[in-house]
Amino acid sequence: MRAGICKSISNSSVVVVVVVVVVVVVVVVVVVVVVVVVLVVVVVVVVVVVLVVVMTAAAKVVIIVVAIVVAAVVVVVVAAAVAEVVVVVVVVVVVVVVVVVAVVVVIVVVVVVAVVVVVVVVRL
Repeated sequence: MRAGICKSISNSSVVVVVVVVVVVVVVVVVVVVVVVVVLVVVVVVVVVVVLVVVMTAAAKVVIIVVAIVVAAVVVVVVAAAVAEVVVVVVVVVVVVVVVVVAVVVVIVVVVVVAVVVVVVVVRL
């Protein structure tokens, strides 16, 4: 009887240790993924801002779209390599939102440039 109780206590402590280790590993992986995603998003934002400030209107559109696609692929690949499926889905949703917002910004910039060009041409 005593041997059975001791064995059961020993087994339950092993389960507790395993659960704690798994939770710690999952938390570390999630933190690493969040940090990587934040860094990549910051890099994408900085690249887009620099491109908007430095490049001409026509070149901006092409370069910004390419930079957004490359950054999106990097985020998805890094997240897939490091994280679980749930985190990858969240990262993909964030990337899609960032890409949509960036594309809207690019479209607005192109429309504004087109309007300015039309106004200048009409005044000439």
